[in-house]
Amino acid sequence: MFMNDIVLYGPYHNHVIDFWQMRNEENIHFITFQDMKRDLPSVIEKTAKFLGKTLSKEQILTLADYLSFDKFSINPSVNRENEDERISAALQTKKVDDFHFIRKGKSGSFREEMPEDLIEKFNEWTLKEIEKAKVDPEIQSIFLGV
Repeated sequence: MFMNDIVLYGPYHNHVIDFWQMRNEENIHFITFQDMKRDLPSVIEKTAKFLGKTLSKEQILTLADYLSFDKFSINPSVNRENEDERISAALQTKKVDDFHFIRKGKSGSFREEMPEDLIEKFNEWTLKEIEKAKVDPEIQSIFLGV
């Protein structure tokens, strides 16, 4: 379904590429999961500045703690615990018993779960979509996690 763009918030590549191409516009703030994992307090500070807000160091650290993966991943609203049944019904698919929208909180953890041949297919699909969109190669690191 994913590689056929039958997903919510998709087609995936177009969705990300569109915002990547607008990343320097004054009303777009483009951040990545890797940025947040690398330095969440800095991302919070930059996001606050983008929104025209000033936060104290204490507020930034409090938010960083609240938004840490350990706390974020157990938040029922974030993990969409009430949405999986509704989505399964709408798509007429079987509900996945152990579904978690928020997974491991590690960049590249798909490599631990997907077979190498499927990863290769995803990478080929991604490179083809990047080439088709004629965007700079810098975006490859976002998609491929390199």
